[in-house]
Amino acid sequence: MNKLGRTKEIIKLEDIKFKPNSLINLNIVVTGALEHFSRKNIEKLVKELGGTFQRTINSKTSLLVIGGEHIGSKYKKAVDLNLKIIDEMEFLEMIVLDEYNKFLIDLKKISTDNTLWIFLENFLM
Repeated sequence: MNKLGRTKEIIKLEDIKFKPNSLINLNIVVTGALEHFSRKNIEKLVKELGGTFQRTINSKTSLLVIGGEHIGSKYKKAVDLNLKIIDEMEFLEMIVLDEYNKFLIDLKKISTDNTLWIFLENFLM
């Protein structure tokens, strides 16, 4: 069970088609509780799409992906270094193939209550 009390991943990586090499040469740090990915899966995905997954922020970091509201010191350091900071949805928009963009737009319109989780499960089945 993840921090949000969910017992399974909402987005199964094998069910989504991603843009090849969409993260090439990017050094990416993730902070906070993600809604759609486990930390292990987002790390794997970043590497598969050509990026480097970093655990800490430094001057080589290209992008900070934030999840939830508890983002703490990584967020502050990214702001101090003037790094690009995006949320999980913006990250998905960067990496999914164009045919999934409509799905992401629809996803933004739905609140993060149980309706969202039911919608996602039905869409991805």
